[in-house]
Amino acid sequence: MKFISSAHLTGGGTISGDVTIAGDLTVNGGGGFSYSEVLTGDMKITNAATTIGLEIEQNGVAIALFVNQDANQEALKIDHSGTDNRAMQIDASALTTGDGLMVYSNASNTSTRKLLHIINDNASATGATGLYVRQDSTESALTALGAAGSGSASGAV
Repeated sequence: MKFISSAHLTGGGTISGDVTIAGDLTVNGGGGFSYSEVLTGDMKITNAATTIGLEIEQNGVAIALFVNQDANQEALKIDHSGTDNRAMQIDASALTTGDGLMVYSNASNTSTRKLLHIINDNASATGATGLYVRQDSTESALTALGAAGSGSASGAV
C-alpha cells in the first residue's frame, strides 16, 4: 500500500479504487464535485459565508432529497435563529394539479395523534397568528372533510 501526503495532491487528477480518510477532508475551489457512493457516519456542512450552504439541483424525474428515519426521533428539524425572515419557504409556483405540501399517514392504530400541530408556546406573543391562510382566487380558502366535528370546546369551525 502506498501512502501519500496532502502535498502531493496539488494539481488535480483522479483517484481510482477505495479511499479511506482518517481526519478532516476540506475541499476548496470553484470546481465541481461528483460523488455517487454511500457515506456512513456523521456529515456536517459549515458555511459562515453569505452563500447557500447546501443546494440540490435535481433535473431528473426523481426525488431530490429523501430522508429515511427508522428511529423514534424527528426526521427533519430546523433550528432557525432569524428574527424577521421565514424559517422555511416552499415555492411551488409551477403547480397545476399537484399539492404544495402533503402530510400523509396510513397508520391503522387507534392512538391519539395530530397530523399537523401548530404551537405558539409563549403567552406574551400576543401578535402571533396560529394559522394564516390567504386565498387570492375565488376558490375556498379552507375545506375540511371528515365524519367528526371541529373538536373545539365551543364547537365552532
